[in-house]
Amino acid sequence: SQQAQLEALGRDRDLMFSLSGVGIAFVRDGIIQSANPALAQLLGEEGTDLSGRPLASLYAPEVDTKHDADVVGVLRSLGHWQGERALRHARAGQALWADVALRLVQPGHPEEGLIASFVNVDARHRAEHNLTLQADRTRAILDSVFVGIVTLDAHGIAWMNRSARRMFGGDL
Repeated sequence: SQQAQLEALGRDRDLMFSLSGVGIAFVRDGIIQSANPALAQLLGEEGTDLSGRPLASLYAPEVDTKHDADVVGVLRSLGHWQGERALRHARAGQALWADVALRLVQPGHPEEGLIASFVNVDARHRAEHNLTLQADRTRAILDSVFVGIVTLDAHGIAWMNRSARRMFGGDL
């Protein structure tokens, strides 16, 4: 009966691992030991076995400014790390942003490996980027008019255009 329970638990674990919409990988010594199909799909590599690939090869260093040494340092000291990373996408030709969570299997023992999970946040990241560009363009337009424009927030003056800065004699 114990053997049957172990087999049932193994099947349940395999189902959770393979049917999840979140990309999940087990990593030891920086090398992916196993990964679920959702991670390969997230990377645009459906049907590809990611086992044996370095975890660092998933990231797009030309876009991603995080240093792996910093991430590993936090992971070793706290036992977990979470943040956004840019992933290489095989078919999109551009980086794909994902929320990445790394957790040591055994806290204090990084040699036993880690579990990495990847959630696609690319649409949100791109929307934030586009909104920032639009705000910068709007500020540039407002800076070019001859009318003083001041925006306020809960703490007082949040921004003034060039005309308002001239009118008030500088930044307040």
